[in-house]
Amino acid sequence: MSHHHHSHETDPLIERIERGIIHPVPHYEPHSKWAGIRHKFRKGFAEFLGTAILVAFGSGAIAQLVFSQHNSWFTMSLGWGLGLTFGIFVAGGVSGAHLNPAVSLAMVIFRGLSWADFIVYSIAQFAGAFAGALVVYITNYTSIHNLTADATIGIFVTGLQTSDVTKTAAFTA
Repeated sequence: MSHHHHSHETDPLIERIERGIIHPVPHYEPHSKWAGIRHKFRKGFAEFLGTAILVAFGSGAIAQLVFSQHNSWFTMSLGWGLGLTFGIFVAGGVSGAHLNPAVSLAMVIFRGLSWADFIVYSIAQFAGAFAGALVVYITNYTSIHNLTADATIGIFVTGLQTSDVTKTAAFTA
């Protein structure tokens, strides 16, 4: 005779927990004030770090393209690809690795991400992008200042590549 009596009113989630198929998440008790802050903002920290990694690798690859005599679009693409891969690796298990406010907005609309999480994610992503760009700026400081602003702006900003591009085309691209 079975020790468990399952009625039709039993919650399927409770039933799965009782059968050991899934395990309830234990309540988190921080061991220090800092641990509590880290736990509360872990998703924001993950988005910050993941976005910083993405931008540092991607913009770093563009800097290499700008400063190298042997520049290659392949290495620039590889830099962005590796940055995205590492950013996802770092943030994916914690926050889902949106790494971009546009992705987070899509998650609000289509996947039920809360507006509160959207705000935290977006602030973290903007701050992470600035941090990643700052790493590239600091590591390439001398080279950046040895060239004109026109020559180096493309490292940090996607701008008009030619005067033939209309404002409408640039906006809709």
